[in-house]
Amino acid sequence: MPNRFGSGIATKVYNAVDRFVCKHADMRVELTQEALEQRAVYLKLTPDVAARSMVVPMGAWLARTPKVTADAFAKKKVVYMGHIVERQGVTNLIKAIAILVKKDPAVTLDVVGGGPDEGKMKALAAELGLSDAITFRGFIDDHKDVEAYIAQGTVAVASYTKVPDNFSVTSDPGKIKAYLGASLPIVVTDVPPIAKILSARGAALLPDDTPESIAHMITQYLTDKKAWTSAHKASATLAKEYDWESILSAKLANIDLK
Repeated sequence: MPNRFGSGIATKVYNAVDRFVCKHADMRVELTQEALEQRAVYLKLTPDVAARSMVVPMGAWLARTPKVTADAFAKKKVVYMGHIVERQGVTNLIKAIAILVKKDPAVTLDVVGGGPDEGKMKALAAELGLSDAITFRGFIDDHKDVEAYIAQGTVAVASYTKVPDNFSVTSDPGKIKAYLGASLPIVVTDVPPIAKILSARGAALLPDDTPESIAHMITQYLTDKKAWTSAHKASATLAKEYDWESILSAKLANIDLK
């Protein structure tokens, strides 16, 4: 994440430590090819000085993860999991829910996660008259409980904002794999590299990072059972490619741990 702490000394110290580790570790693991390449450029890591590296995408523990079933379509529940900060686009999501609730009061949103902007988001929800429509679960320590909340939804959303300093442009968000693990249709802005894969495989719709566009895409899944069912099945199929059991078995075989 370039300029992680701004332009001051903290970022310089962070980058110096990061570069030292990337040079002297036995192996460097990145979540995406984009992250692997861009970190090397940013930290000036040439092949002759950098540690060995490999890409290991985020996964999900499919054997333990609860899955949504066909009756989830009738719930009209939108779910969001993640850190509540501005770049994650929670403001746009809440405003999108306001648009949806005006058309259908049965629509609800579950926000699973905490963060520095949680109070701000609660205030926004109250201002828009959504206190009864949105439930803020806060930070949940046990990821199994997080997975259980996600599996109670109808549609999962990752509404990243398209801004230059959003590190999600090179990351492989854990929330997306959790959504896939639950077999949920996904609405995700075209920010993380996996967004285009989700769309191409029929598991997601890609809105612009505006409340209106996000609301429109969510509506397609909430009102069209055929579209929801197709994306639900596509999500379940794609999730199998990101099962931690298979990912780790394949990747660990290429690492000499002796």
